[in-house]
Amino acid sequence: MLTQETLEIEPNHFWQVLPHEKRLLQKKRGLSRLAYLLLFKWFEKTASYPKDIKTLPFNLIEQGIVLSEEIISHEELFAFFEQERIINRYKQEIKAYFGFKSFDKDCPLLHEFLIANIFKEKNDETLKFKLCAYLKAMKVEIPFEAILLDVIKNAKTEKERQVFSQIENLLSDKDKNYIDDYLLTSDDFDGVCQFLRQDSSDSSKEGVANEIKRLEILNQLPVASFEFINDINIKQRNICRRRFYTDTPERTKRRTDISRYSLAIIFCFQRHQESIDSLIDHLLYFIHQIKKTADKKQEKLNKEIGQRLGDLDSLYSLAEINRDFPQGIIEQVVYPSVSQETIEHIIKTRDFARQIKKKVRESVIKRYSNSYRYTIFSIIDCLKFHSNNTPFLAALTLIKRYQKSKLKYYPIEEEVPIDGLISKQQQKEINEKDELNNSRVLRKNYECAIFKLLRLKLKHKEVWVSGAFKYRDPVDDLPKDFDEKREEYFALMDAPLLAKAFIDKIKDEMSQNIRQLDNGFPKNELVKIVKKKGKPWIELTPLVKVDEPKFIQRLKEAVLAKWGVIDLLDILKEVDLRENFTDCFSTAGNREILDRETIRKRLLLCNFAIGTNAGIKRTAGASKGAVTFEELRHIKNFFLNKDDLREAINTVVNAIFRIRNPKIWRSVSTACAADSKQFGCFTKNLLTEWSPRHHSSGVMIYWHVSDQYICVYSQMKTCTSSEVASMLQGIMDQETEMEIESQYVDSHGQSELGFALSYLEQFDLLPRYKTIGNQKLYLPADDFQIKNIKEITTRTINWELIEEQYSEMIKHGVALKLGTATAETIIRKFARSNYQHPTFKAFMELGKVVKTTFLCRYLHSVELRQQINAGLNVVENWNGANDFVYYGKSGEITSNSRDDQEISMLCLHLLQTSISYINTLLIEELLHDEYWINLLDEEDYRALTALFYLHINPYGSFEVDLTKRLIIKLISAGAMA
Repeated sequence: MLTQETLEIEPNHFWQVLPHEKRLLQKKRGLSRLAYLLLFKWFEKTASYPKDIKTLPFNLIEQGIVLSEEIISHEELFAFFEQERIINRYKQEIKAYFGFKSFDKDCPLLHEFLIANIFKEKNDETLKFKLCAYLKAMKVEIPFEAILLDVIKNAKTEKERQVFSQIENLLSDKDKNYIDDYLLTSDDFDGVCQFLRQDSSDSSKEGVANEIKRLEILNQLPVASFEFINDINIKQRNICRRRFYTDTPERTKRRTDISRYSLAIIFCFQRHQESIDSLIDHLLYFIHQIKKTADKKQEKLNKEIGQRLGDLDSLYSLAEINRDFPQGIIEQVVYPSVSQETIEHIIKTRDFARQIKKKVRESVIKRYSNSYRYTIFSIIDCLKFHSNNTPFLAALTLIKRYQKSKLKYYPIEEEVPIDGLISKQQQKEINEKDELNNSRVLRKNYECAIFKLLRLKLKHKEVWVSGAFKYRDPVDDLPKDFDEKREEYFALMDAPLLAKAFIDKIKDEMSQNIRQLDNGFPKNELVKIVKKKGKPWIELTPLVKVDEPKFIQRLKEAVLAKWGVIDLLDILKEVDLRENFTDCFSTAGNREILDRETIRKRLLLCNFAIGTNAGIKRTAGASKGAVTFEELRHIKNFFLNKDDLREAINTVVNAIFRIRNPKIWRSVSTACAADSKQFGCFTKNLLTEWSPRHHSSGVMIYWHVSDQYICVYSQMKTCTSSEVASMLQGIMDQETEMEIESQYVDSHGQSELGFALSYLEQFDLLPRYKTIGNQKLYLPADDFQIKNIKEITTRTINWELIEEQYSEMIKHGVALKLGTATAETIIRKFARSNYQHPTFKAFMELGKVVKTTFLCRYLHSVELRQQINAGLNVVENWNGANDFVYYGKSGEITSNSRDDQEISMLCLHLLQTSISYINTLLIEELLHDEYWINLLDEEDYRALTALFYLHINPYGSFEVDLTKRLIIKLISAGAMA
């Protein structure tokens, strides 16, 4: 079976015959020797035999023929392999030599392995390679790929049957009746089922009320009994979910009991998790609104106090007099500089500030009580919180117990948890003297303080919620068998087992780069250390703008001249005819009734309609009767989904890597640039937010684009979520053949935590800093000697902290690589507000090491700065093409459904990738002409791009037929009278 590993075999090494292997070839000469050696070496490498000798790498066979003792042609070798009896005998001998057994699909151990792993791996490719590794370890011959896929398919069917049976056995008759008589009844099907299928709305009272109602419906089922569903990979769960989504009442009735109940439970289990996560998101939003209200009022207060105080020179003067004349008489030393009237004014301003501050607090509490309190408590009553922080849980229990009370204060005898929770400053805001001069705790003020803490602790996962996914127990985010498989996990991360070996390596890298920058600094004319406001400031000479070579524009015009204007739909169609990416789409139904060619045409139309945002209704209308809106809607509902779209995109991306001529496009790149672009979107959903950067609401699409204009991954995010998390998640989730070794980002895509995680995940984070002047370099040791850059250095790295937390950092890196934790979860857990966490401190120290190493390289090498800038220009050009392709409805995503939003993004991704594919072919064909090759210089090769659209028509065909008229029955005004 051909794999990436076997494709990269070095021919000379492959054909090397070891001494103990020579006796096997003693009686073989010429063709038989070459054929036997080819089979032997291939089996040694892959534990399998090629299905067809012609599928092996050409350079491998060519080298074998060259090294052969006799003159042999390719045709003679291929003809020899047609002698099945001889070839089969060779295969048996080789298999016996290595001690391998033939593959048996009915082997109990194989069946056991597949059943245990079939739903755990994230895709079939990963499962296939894991299965091959298992067979090789068990010394079993790996069969042809078609047989493997058939075995995997059968195992999936068997495992699904087992899971469905397990689900049905856990359901009581009451549960089954609830599913049949309430969730899936014909009369109420559209009402209840459609209600459950809807995504959570925006953070409003109505949106929260609807989500609570959904949760109450789902809580009628024993959802907690089905935790094993979490062990099924998300792709398989999504398949079951699609089957449930596309069911009509009639189709549901036709399903067997086991299938009907199981699909309903898998859907309800996932929807239950989503509902809890959504409610927590709503909760965090409303708590943030309390803080936002307080901050706005405080800002207004500070501004008013500043205006009343006016110039602060009077206060400074008083301070200086107190310092210089501590024993002086006030009339003699103070009043000549600061008048008594001025002092009175300062005192009055202070009293005014205290009064206003109290009014601000009261105003905030009133706003909380009137606008947010009821909704916050309605959410909290639905959730079950857990934490190792016992006082905090006691505080939550207390405020829930008194939520309906009308008391201003908590009773004196009530023990109100404060120590270790509420700071001394905040205690002044929640405590007040009553009529008897007793210190009392203001109930609603205390609630606000605890809710603010709850928001932080939920984000840091110090508090978690039963039944949630995003806010689940942090123990579930990390590999539970880390201690048992310690060596295996460290090998996965390519990290040494001993922390000292790890530290020695990064310390050496850091030291070398600091010395390189220090030694080369006197000759570095593009970087200077200057003073700004009395502090050292790094000053970089801006990069010289490089214009696009004129030849590139001529090349684009030549493409237009040769092929004319090409319809975007024709581009999509041509890519599919070459790569068959529509085969990646499978139906959510039990079988495909339509012929595949009809499905293919309609899939192309759907992808075009959604990817351009023209919409399937208008696309169907423009087809002149070739397809109807209902037919396209059927294909969209049954075939278009996120997982299959990603697989189709990966197919096209990998095809581009395969067809690219390295002489034209140079070597295959391992560098990728990432950036986001905002899209307008409907607002009644949790994803759409106001963007402070763009001053408008919408969603962000985060692209990962190689520096050769090939987008390997895309994801949707909110406008305020972490770009560092999106950058990391994209690299972890992308499944193309591209190995990303370097990642370009702008200032928003980097952080010290990001540097640390990128180093553990073995890729270079290369940001372009918007402001680099105030950056500091950390030192590897107290006695580290530098001469020229001392002004921009700071303290020494705390290596002991990294050593202490080394295993914990590796554990989090493994969780990110395996997908048990998302990048967003780890970034939120280790936010700056959770600075006291020891693992976070260690991550920050490691990040400072990696960041310092990068800054030294960045300042020392203008070539690196140019490389990063050029890479980010590529992703910005990709963003520019979004507007050209996604032109419909003013480029706004017109859906509140999260699935529909992501499908729109992925269809756009597929269309733009298809443009890159076709442009690659067009340019390569054009450059076969010696006229063009002779015109190219190195700068032109550098500027070559496959993402241009001068020759593309994204809209469709327009015809004017003056003989055709609209049928309108004209009624004159007189006739109407």
